[in-house]
Amino acid sequence: KLIKRKTVQKWRELHKKWQNLYFTILRRSKMSLFDALFKKIIPNAKIPEYHEKTYSVVGAKYYMNNISKLACPNPYYKKSVKDLISDGQISARIFQYTYINKPVKLVPESKNPHDKNAVSVYIAGELVGYISADNALEVRSILKSDIKFISSFVSGGKYKIVHPDGLVEKCEHDIHITLKIGYSA
Repeated sequence: KLIKRKTVQKWRELHKKWQNLYFTILRRSKMSLFDALFKKIIPNAKIPEYHEKTYSVVGAKYYMNNISKLACPNPYYKKSVKDLISDGQISARIFQYTYINKPVKLVPESKNPHDKNAVSVYIAGELVGYISADNALEVRSILKSDIKFISSFVSGGKYKIVHPDGLVEKCEHDIHITLKIGYSA
C-alpha cells in the first residue's frame, strides 16, 4: 500500500508539472502542447505544417456514365409526400441519388494532349474529371508531399422539394465534384 501511495503521489506531482508547463509556456506562446513538447525536446527541429486544400473537378459532364456507377439510390426519393412530411423532410432537397465517399486517386498525365500538367481524378477506379489547368501545377506539387487524405464530395443531380402544402417541386442541378486534400509540407 505504501508503494501504491508513493506512485499515486508521484503521478499527481507529475500531473501538476504538466499543468504548469501548459499554463505558463503554452498560454504565452499560443502553441499546441505537442509543439511545445516537441520544440522543448528538439529545439531546432522543423515540424511539418499541416494543410488542407479544396479543389473543384472540371469536365464531369463528359464522364457522367462513370459518375452514375458511383451513385446509390436515395430511399427518401421514392417515399410518398405524406411520409416525407411526417419524416420532417419539408422544404429539404431530396436527391434521387447519394454519393458515398469512396477512394480517390489523383493521377498526373504528362502525356495528355490538351495539357502536359493535367491531373486526372478517379473515384473508386472511375475517371470522373480533371483538376482545372489553373490548379494542376499546385496539385502536382502537393502530390509530392506527405498526403494524409484525399476525399471527394459529389453533389447535384435530380432532386425534389416537398412544400408544407404538399406541393412537390422537381428540379435538377449539374453534377459537381469537390476534392479536399490534407497534407503535410
